[in-house]
Amino acid sequence: MSDEAIVQYVTSALAAGRTTSQIGQELISRGVSTAQINRLLGSVSKEGLVPSAQQNQVMKSDQPSQTYRQRSEYSEKSKVLLAGKGTMDEKKDSLKSKKPVPIYGHDLFTSRDLSFEPNENAATPQTYVLGPGDEVIIDVWGSSEVSFRQKISPDGRINVPQVGPVDLGGMSIKDARKKIAKAFGRVYSTDNVSLTLGQVRSIQVHVMGEVSVPGTYRLSSFSTVFTALYRAGGITDLGSLREVRVSRDGEQLATVDIYRYLVDGDTSCDITLHDGDVINVPPYRNLVTVEGNVKRPMRYEMASGETLDRLIEYSGGFAPEAHKSNVRVTRRGPDGQEVYSVKMDAASDFALCDGDVVGIDPEMERFSNRLEIKGAVRRPGSYRFGDGVTTVRELVEKAGGLNEDAFTGRAQIVREKEDLSLEVIAIAVGGIMDGSVPDVALKNNDIILVANRKDVEPKGPFRITGYVVNPGEYPYADSTTVEDLILLAGGLEDGASTVRVDVSRRIHDPVSTMPTDTLAKVFSFSIKDGLVVDGKPSFTLEPYDVVAVRRSPGYVEQRKVTVFGEIAFPGEYILVRSGETVSELIARAGGPTGKAYLKGGTLRRKSSDYENLLRQSMKTISESLHDTVEVKTDSTFSVGVEIDKALANPGSEYDVVLREGDEIVIPEILSTVGIQGDVLFPNTVSYIPGKKMRHYINEAGGYGERARRSKVYVVYMNGNVSSGRNSRIEPGCEIIVPSKPERQGLSAGEWISLGSSSASFAAVVVSLLNLLK
Repeated sequence: MSDEAIVQYVTSALAAGRTTSQIGQELISRGVSTAQINRLLGSVSKEGLVPSAQQNQVMKSDQPSQTYRQRSEYSEKSKVLLAGKGTMDEKKDSLKSKKPVPIYGHDLFTSRDLSFEPNENAATPQTYVLGPGDEVIIDVWGSSEVSFRQKISPDGRINVPQVGPVDLGGMSIKDARKKIAKAFGRVYSTDNVSLTLGQVRSIQVHVMGEVSVPGTYRLSSFSTVFTALYRAGGITDLGSLREVRVSRDGEQLATVDIYRYLVDGDTSCDITLHDGDVINVPPYRNLVTVEGNVKRPMRYEMASGETLDRLIEYSGGFAPEAHKSNVRVTRRGPDGQEVYSVKMDAASDFALCDGDVVGIDPEMERFSNRLEIKGAVRRPGSYRFGDGVTTVRELVEKAGGLNEDAFTGRAQIVREKEDLSLEVIAIAVGGIMDGSVPDVALKNNDIILVANRKDVEPKGPFRITGYVVNPGEYPYADSTTVEDLILLAGGLEDGASTVRVDVSRRIHDPVSTMPTDTLAKVFSFSIKDGLVVDGKPSFTLEPYDVVAVRRSPGYVEQRKVTVFGEIAFPGEYILVRSGETVSELIARAGGPTGKAYLKGGTLRRKSSDYENLLRQSMKTISESLHDTVEVKTDSTFSVGVEIDKALANPGSEYDVVLREGDEIVIPEILSTVGIQGDVLFPNTVSYIPGKKMRHYINEAGGYGERARRSKVYVVYMNGNVSSGRNSRIEPGCEIIVPSKPERQGLSAGEWISLGSSSASFAAVVVSLLNLLK
């Protein structure tokens, strides 16, 4: 086989769904080497048609490696490659732009779900004809028991010990059993003889014509015409499904119409093959396209003389929305396109031709006897025109009557005029229903629209805010009072003021001609036992009113603070008055214990909303200025306090005023000092009264190489900070020695840039000096 033939064979076989092991065996039987297969698949992969990973799957897997759509696309691209015309990009673009309408039934022999492989495990048909290569199993039982397995020789016989040769070739299973029983009866004294089929022979079948891979195939003797067509890769778009010819011994045996299987489910057309049979698929005769409103619009192959009604049957029948009275047929005539309008009662007499295009149009969305009513009626919808429903009153009564919220002053009839344009007719539906206005006659396809009073007279909701259980919006209702709305909102919440409830009303003056500076009207009320006790006695709310229930100025929630550490009664405390100080709280907590270290007392405070906003603003400003100062936005922060001085001087500036959430911690006495930062050995050492900072730094090994000695600072236990080497040292404090920033030398490029800048600057200076002379 040539390289071109091998590539076409492999692509077509993949499109047919055959496994790679089958393809390999068939190619080897045709004299193709494995090296040649690998080389050709590699060259196709380089053209971009098969990814390398997929190529490995093709060579190794025993299962089809692509879906039908992918296999078909691969096959088509391979054909374009072999055609040798144009660039690969041009051919790919042309393939993408052309999407032919599929032909009914042509995917039957390329689907992965249907293999048409014969079932060799089924019971052998009585009509099966034995031939050379078939294995028969003969069992004898009764007075004599023996079993024989014999394969029929090329001359059609078997040779059984003691029985001799028996000719079985060309006989059916039924006739062969009778002959074997008769032959064995002459030797064995029993009539209990059976013959069954063992291994079946293989046959060679020739598949020719419009198939993907024509050639000679070795198949099981149980194979049928469909099996052979599947093995040949299926029928091409030019092939016929209606006239597949089967020849045997030089004479045409049958013409297979595959539509009998597809449409009617008739399997009798799937003929069992014999050795040497020839299957020929000729080109189609008539291919007709069905478009529009049928259940299966596509192309269909029509036999000679088949008519339009049969085509509609092949396409699954009309879709529900199809216009069935007339069918449009477009046909290419000698002078151009011709159009036929065929009525369905004549469809059985209208024969179709090759290339015909049948179009099924949809029905027009029109009704011949419909009325419709929408809006504020009890049962809106469509009703039959006539039979006692011909006027507005009759239609409204048929729809259950008007709703209680219907706007009865005016309704509309939407009507089609003769030119299909629309007109609107106003009617007084309330007067028609009570008899004060004459009834109005309706026409076919009229639509009555009855408005809802809420739509015509929209009334906005109430809104209530402040100290109520469920603040929010509530729908408008007539005669609603402030008390009613508070009750709807779940009542007053704890802390609500009963002496101040405000109602804000929007300004609405439909006859005004000038703008006003007034933005709203405000009414204020007092409430006692849920009732308004001052203001207008019959005051009712209007649409869009906003009711605000204020917080009572005399309502104060408990404010909690906490004391930890060396205190007599540590725990949570409630502030008893505004402005309570640290000294007062510690006194209420029983005072400090004997182990308390008051100088080390700390105060942690929660950030208020204002403080959080202020710090966030500072952080934003710092970032916008590219400042290196870090602004902390923590939820809590430390307040520098001196509790010992606060207790010694109650009410002084040292006695900090407490607020909700404060936490006071009074530690026990510590006798150590910590040294951190740029020292040789950061350490914690014993506190010695009177010793200066230098002593403690020496206890940590002394300053480091990059220590900033002038910036040493001390952090005390109470949160205060002192800078300088002369800062006092107290028990529990931490000495921090910061580091100098690491210096980096200038690179060669920076030195050059600096030199250039200096030279430029020098030139400017010289020019200025010359000008000033």
